[in-house]
Amino acid sequence: MTQVEVYRHLTYIWRSFGDAVAFLFMDKFALRQAFYNTHNTNAKQDAGFLSGKAGFVGEWEEVEKWLRRGIPALLADLTNTIRHGDVCLMVGPDPVLIEVKLGEPDTRGRQQRDSIRQLMEFFENDEIPNLRGLGKIYRTAHHSPELCYADVMEDTIIAAARTGAAFKSPERGLWYVAIADGAVDLKATIHGFSLGHPIAYPLNEVKTNRSWAPYSPLILSIRHRESSYRFMWGDIIVFVIYDLDELVAAAASRGLKTTLFSREEDSVFELIEPLTGRNIRLAWQLFDRLAFEFTSPGWLLEITVERLNSQGGAVSSFL
Repeated sequence: MTQVEVYRHLTYIWRSFGDAVAFLFMDKFALRQAFYNTHNTNAKQDAGFLSGKAGFVGEWEEVEKWLRRGIPALLADLTNTIRHGDVCLMVGPDPVLIEVKLGEPDTRGRQQRDSIRQLMEFFENDEIPNLRGLGKIYRTAHHSPELCYADVMEDTIIAAARTGAAFKSPERGLWYVAIADGAVDLKATIHGFSLGHPIAYPLNEVKTNRSWAPYSPLILSIRHRESSYRFMWGDIIVFVIYDLDELVAAAASRGLKTTLFSREEDSVFELIEPLTGRNIRLAWQLFDRLAFEFTSPGWLLEITVERLNSQGGAVSSFL
């Protein structure tokens, strides 16, 4: 890494601790909304460096004002995920976003204010028209409790640090791979899993590209200090691998037909109920949680079927 890249990496890691505070206090699905633009589906520009930032003093005074009142507050620029507003109040599952501006706002300031107003309307009403150009969208709770395997991923990394490599499969078709010894043949290892339609997530590449947000930060999943540190600095290579054929088979066991899509599409798969024609799609943004939050792919299928059974006959894009 160049010196500039080292600094960028360090600020990204430190902001991951800020993310950890946010994700401990608030709902991770709500926090995701504060990561993207409100006029399109692109990620909002991040904060950059804090040093020399105009308005920082006013923003920090706003944080201290709320803290003196006994209300937990977080400077948005200390996170990778919260990109709307300057200060976030943590008084419930949804973020309360505050824009700190001195004087009359300019065009950019008015746009930021309007974006925050949209997000707060969505959090309050659980629905909003035309957010990110997606038409009217709704927010509903999942009935099935989420199943995650972060503890299994942590055990895999700890074992790799001790033995050079480790592989664990917490669910049929799902593999966690951690390698600390460069002599291990990764391709041969994956070939030995006998996967039909594999999809692989190189987590080191995601970390290096600083593109983990808006998912729950790694330090909340991997709490073993040495393992977390070694992964952050690239001493241990980590992959999450899943066989999509297992998902197709699980859906078929429920009488559902599955169509798989490529990465170029917004959705990873579509479920179709042959007798009624009802269908639903699961977006990549949610499916990718199986890698970045170590979520069970079986649970992702379960909540998709749950949503299919609760809807009418229209096509639904499930985000």
